[in-house]
Amino acid sequence: MPIAFAPTFKFTPGTDRYDLKRTPAWTDRVLYAVHADPLFADLKPLYYMAVPELRTSDHKPVIAGFELSVSPQHANAGRHSKRAGCSIM
Repeated sequence: MPIAFAPTFKFTPGTDRYDLKRTPAWTDRVLYAVHADPLFADLKPLYYMAVPELRTSDHKPVIAGFELSVSPQHANAGRHSKRAGCSIM
């Protein structure tokens, strides 16, 4: 997904101030892959964002949310719901 937030690195720990000894940058990513036939499963990204409230590191963490769609034929004969959500951090 496109990056729509301020750089997430490098902060002075415990603050919201960039450490200007380094150029602010986007260094955190969420990687994902779908290892299934697209006829049976689809993973759709919903959001990708930073969490600026956390100040314990020189990075601001990033999170992403996804929607996972699984075909009923592939989900043990209806044992699972057709749509389920997942978040990966």
